[in-house]
Amino acid sequence: MDQSFSVDNFKKILSYENRKGRNLEKEFFLSIFEATQAIAEINKQIRTQLRFGVTDEEVLAKLNEEKLTKINLKQALIEKYLNEVSEELLDPQFKITITRVETDDKPVYITSATAENYFAIKQLQYNVRKSFNVKQANRFAIVNQINSLLTDNFPKIVLRTDVKSFYESIPHDKLTAKINDNPILSFLSKKLIWKILKDFLVVSGASDKIGIPRGIGISAYLAELYMRDIDREISSLKDVTYYARYVDDIIIIFTPTTKQKTPTYIAQVKDIIETGTGLKMNSLKTTELDLVKSNAAIEFDFLGYKFQFNNLKLVQIKLTNNKMNKYKSRITNVVDEFNTQSKYDSRGARKKLIHSLNFLTGNTRLENNKSNVLVGVYYTNSLLSQPLDDLIELDKFLADEIDAKITNVDLRRRLKSFSFKEGFEKKKYVNFNSKTKSVTLSEILKTF
Repeated sequence: MDQSFSVDNFKKILSYENRKGRNLEKEFFLSIFEATQAIAEINKQIRTQLRFGVTDEEVLAKLNEEKLTKINLKQALIEKYLNEVSEELLDPQFKITITRVETDDKPVYITSATAENYFAIKQLQYNVRKSFNVKQANRFAIVNQINSLLTDNFPKIVLRTDVKSFYESIPHDKLTAKINDNPILSFLSKKLIWKILKDFLVVSGASDKIGIPRGIGISAYLAELYMRDIDREISSLKDVTYYARYVDDIIIIFTPTTKQKTPTYIAQVKDIIETGTGLKMNSLKTTELDLVKSNAAIEFDFLGYKFQFNNLKLVQIKLTNNKMNKYKSRITNVVDEFNTQSKYDSRGARKKLIHSLNFLTGNTRLENNKSNVLVGVYYTNSLLSQPLDDLIELDKFLADEIDAKITNVDLRRRLKSFSFKEGFEKKKYVNFNSKTKSVTLSEILKTF
């Protein structure tokens, strides 16, 4: 495993991110991007020459020669700029400076948008992931597994909990001990992590040496590393048949083997999470559901879904109150922004409003994503069960906002054609990556 912060490794990152759809050339190296554009233009001219079977061999040869020159220029530029990035990272004084950003929830942290910071974080993530064999959980896989397990009608106890202020509570001494004990992780990788943690203490104002910067890419891997022993201990508890954790959200399914009184598992899990870890289990978000004996109507929330039971059976899956409120807040924001923007740009405001509601009620691929993974009202909430009461409620909320705040009759009529329920049932797809779109997806997301 090559952990070096080298030109060769940075080339791999450049290529990998390009395949994913993120154009690092345009973002950080304009000269390389211009060379790529020039090559694309020459390829277009070559295709034109070959298209109709009537080719001017002299012109074609000249184009291919020019193309080769541009390719060589591009490769030289890649070597030049990535070598400069590598030399900067290898400087003993280099550090990944982070900045605190306040949000409505917990503060998040960002790095300045430089090539050095970007490639350093990406290579660091790779090094930690490979050295410790850690990876982040797949939300889609977890919720589908849970849905399958909860519909099998076997008696079970479901424990839902999370770690209170997870990122902000991880102690540096215990985290760095795990890092330092690994002989595989390179010294430079360890050094950069130490600098990030030290800088975090200064920027966050934390008096104790605890916490990792929420929002920085490497933090997710450090959190997974720190939780590894806890995950293993909980999974090994007696009667556990399923355990999953998505960041700080935890769900455990127990199948009691005793014929005596149904045992309680909260104390056991709490002891593992809190003993010698510096972490605290969030009592306000801890629920233990008895699906062995209780015939009462009970429910729990997990990863945006509300699972509802009656007579020990799963009867419906809905959206959580928090997720419903987020959808309603977004509806209100886009309508209010339209009324503000339309005072000085009525046409632009109208287009953005329509595209925003298209996004909210439809499905799409996020920008810079060439994979087949889709997001949207269906693909983000695919486990919702009929009769889709939540989506009907969102449709009503949208209609009420339109009636109350949109005065133009024709626009009001068009906006009322948007439907969360229809977008879910028909899996309506909207292509926001089209070059013909007058409003980009990133512009829409800023409204939320």
